[in-house]
Amino acid sequence: MPTIKLIEFFIPLFLVLLLIGCKNEIDKSEIYEITPGGRFKIILDDPVETLDPKSIIYRSDWKASFLIYEGLVGYSDSLNKIEPLLAKRWEIEDDGHLVRFHLRENVWFHDDPCFPDGKGRRVNADDVVFMLERLAHPVLPSYYYSLFSNTVKGISEFHSGIVDMIEGIKVIDDLTIEFHLDKPFAAFLKLLATPAAYIIPREAVNHYGNDFYRHPVGTGPFRLVVWKPIEELVFVKNEKYWAKDSFGHALPYLDEISIRFRKEGVVSVVEFLKGNNHVLRLDKKGLDNLFSDPGISEHVDVYESIMDLGVRFYGIRQTPGSVLADHKLLRRAIAMSYDRRFLEDDLQDRVVTSNSFVPEALLSNPELRYYPFNQRTAMQMIGGLDLQNVSIKIASSIYCPDLEELEKAITALGLTVDVTVQPMNYYGYIRSGEPDIFRVSMVPSFPDPIDIYSLLYSKSPPTLNLMGYHNPEFDAVFEQSLVEQDPEKRNELFLHLERIIYDDVPVLLLSHARPGYYVLPAYVKGFSLRYMFPDYRKIWFSDSYAAENKNQE
Repeated sequence: MPTIKLIEFFIPLFLVLLLIGCKNEIDKSEIYEITPGGRFKIILDDPVETLDPKSIIYRSDWKASFLIYEGLVGYSDSLNKIEPLLAKRWEIEDDGHLVRFHLRENVWFHDDPCFPDGKGRRVNADDVVFMLERLAHPVLPSYYYSLFSNTVKGISEFHSGIVDMIEGIKVIDDLTIEFHLDKPFAAFLKLLATPAAYIIPREAVNHYGNDFYRHPVGTGPFRLVVWKPIEELVFVKNEKYWAKDSFGHALPYLDEISIRFRKEGVVSVVEFLKGNNHVLRLDKKGLDNLFSDPGISEHVDVYESIMDLGVRFYGIRQTPGSVLADHKLLRRAIAMSYDRRFLEDDLQDRVVTSNSFVPEALLSNPELRYYPFNQRTAMQMIGGLDLQNVSIKIASSIYCPDLEELEKAITALGLTVDVTVQPMNYYGYIRSGEPDIFRVSMVPSFPDPIDIYSLLYSKSPPTLNLMGYHNPEFDAVFEQSLVEQDPEKRNELFLHLERIIYDDVPVLLLSHARPGYYVLPAYVKGFSLRYMFPDYRKIWFSDSYAAENKNQE
């Protein structure tokens, strides 16, 4: 096996150093070897459903949007380091109550029919105002409005429809904008690095209306030119992209990126070996299997991704009058009868069985334990409930081992189970089909527990709080955590939230992602990560074989 290159991460949570660093930048001696151009090929497991920034929450949507959009700031190759993107610099003044951004002069929106003559215009401070107003829209807010609701002055009044302008955002001139905060907010810059805060043009939203989600217009390194649902997305180089490398060469280097979706029976590793997929995301077992062929090592490079904060769980709908919403004991009994030990055997190095809703890497000294498997106690717990003729509806986007085990657990309690597998428009089905229990995978937009806990905050929109969960104690503690500045006190608030979740069981815990590996052909150079996704701006092909074939399918 070749040397594994470590990708640097530094999580700024509670100012605790969690991880280790490594080489990410292109070696300056290699810069003159770069041959710009070529098509980079990606295969994803799950289809892309939306490219509207205010609706992006799930991994596939985010991976695709990462190519198209940018915000004022973003994550660099270290998660403690906020990178200037559309803003070239900023100042924080008035003890954290004022954040002033200075925009770059040379940022243009993608060319698109929404503009006169199809030519994209220059980004200005009014576009930042539009971002915030759209995020907090009274009728159609972003998934993440709840995270911003206690930050900028007047944003709550705007969201409520009381006023038609947000008091705390001020345009100073075309390239200068200020945010005035109600209280100092330690995570504010991190919030502005989320998809919800991507900068988009008002013209595109007005032009495409409800179809904007599949006609994205941004400022990023690539433009979407083909979208065939559940088949393929094609992105081409944004020739007017503002960024350059340290030698003044225009980014991105690639001409094109194609994303295809894995079909049944297609094995990503096989496609990788055929040259139809240029990047593999593997767990330790998958990596070992790949290198069972000793001839592979000289043809690939491997990078270890230290941190993946993915969360998987089953949500329990809290509709008043439903048997699960009305009976906490039944929810606890299901948690206790669900034998999750199979996760260790079936998925091995891919995930770790969770004892907390938020990954333990984001909690200091959690010492949390979930319900142990105990079928006898579970049956005793519901002995006094009338559960005759009760049927539990379960939904998932795929049929998988954890779903099969959940069926067994609920059936063992004497209830009947009705399972629906909905591969397309799954989250729309959750909202409209009203299953009692549904499988959810979520990758936080920034490395902070509040992003994950917002899934259970009652003031989050129903598209985010899919459970419809409402617990006044949870809401109060969550709101404290949004503004608390002291790391230790903030951690105690998070542990309080975990205890509420354990007691009330609005979700069934499944797993958290383990660190994984990115594997790329050795002729792919310049690989680095920004948060958990590759920085495709800096990727290029190096050898003659790649140069001859990079524009071929």
